[in-house]
Amino acid sequence: MGNENLNIVFDLDGTIIKQGKPLDIEKAKNIVSLTSGYNLFFASARPIRDMLPLIPEELRGATFIGCNGGQAWKHGDMIFSNQFPY
Repeated sequence: MGNENLNIVFDLDGTIIKQGKPLDIEKAKNIVSLTSGYNLFFASARPIRDMLPLIPEELRGATFIGCNGGQAWKHGDMIFSNQFPY
């Protein structure tokens, strides 16, 4: 039984993603089973548009944090996207 107040965050590049290749199906299955009932996040220095192709569809319900915290996306909606003013 999970705890919906617990957040589990996976960093992509160099942690669960190697050499820029999409997350393999075995790792994806393990993440699904380990995080059931918890809040799942994927984080990266990449923008969200570059993160999505790396994550299989079954994990796309997670919250994505991109641009080192400058963007947040969930369920097809951008929660926020910040940039430095020029």
